[in-house]
Amino acid sequence: MHMVKVDNATAKAWAEEAVASGVIESVGDQMGFFQSYDAIGHPLVNIQSWGDIRLSASFESLLLSLDHPYTKYFIQKNSYVIKNRRTGEEMPAGTRICGVRAGTLVGIGQYDYDANKYLCYSSIDTEILKNSNNPKYFIKWAEVDFLRAEGALRGWNMGGDAQSFYERGIRNAFMEEPTGSSQYTAYVNSYMEREQPVDYTSVDPLGEGPDWPSVTKIGVKWNNGDSEEIKLEKIITQKYLALFPLSTEAWTEMRRTGYPKMFPVLNADDGDGSIKQGEMIRRIPWVPKDEETKNIIETSGIKELCGPDEQATRLWWDVDKANF
Repeated sequence: MHMVKVDNATAKAWAEEAVASGVIESVGDQMGFFQSYDAIGHPLVNIQSWGDIRLSASFESLLLSLDHPYTKYFIQKNSYVIKNRRTGEEMPAGTRICGVRAGTLVGIGQYDYDANKYLCYSSIDTEILKNSNNPKYFIKWAEVDFLRAEGALRGWNMGGDAQSFYERGIRNAFMEEPTGSSQYTAYVNSYMEREQPVDYTSVDPLGEGPDWPSVTKIGVKWNNGDSEEIKLEKIITQKYLALFPLSTEAWTEMRRTGYPKMFPVLNADDGDGSIKQGEMIRRIPWVPKDEETKNIIETSGIKELCGPDEQATRLWWDVDKANF
């Protein structure tokens, strides 16, 4: 699917061949590490305990605009009092879900709430990940269903129609232990009936910058009357949510399709200078640590990249053209 804009015929052939050969069709087919086997625990639990993870404002807006099930049980509200730096008004702990705007300089102080007020912002409920055999997924059933939904939307033989794969993908999108019970299932039916997004505006409780109206303008419910582009946006948006926390594949799909829509990254020029305001990073530059690797990159890698070794250079499959 990554190559669909470059070589649609080959993408179609390979996708149809994969489906005909057999793909993930059940919870039991999913691939990942389970805590009962590796005894390490879920990495999100450790990362959050280090103070290294908080909700982003884009994810906040996306989840609340769609009234996603995670907002009912998995995403926590602010953990401490947050004082607005402009007005002095204080927001009590546990008031609302609030995310950090991407590109924000959060300050130094891993556990120091005086130095880094963003530690008070929303995080995930790690008890949910601690108390059950939650997998660290490689490939989820839901991800495969969303791939098949997009293929069917493009007219490929995926063994079913786009709507059925899309809806089954949403039902199996939660990240908790797949054969156990999840609060997600209690909310998913009403979630799937949402035809229009919630009118939502992201307000930074610290008062850093203006309010940001949501850029999510789609609902969740499948509508055969929607355009192909809207249907694709729905598929990729739900795929993005299902992939959490598999960030690399989610980032790949954002680069390929432009979905889901996100807020612009602040201070984009803090990178290598190639990213313009309003744009997103397209790749991670090479950082060779030895002469041999550096030579390989300079003699072959840069040539194949067909552009400078910069964050704004698109990879071969990431072409700037319409999705259809």
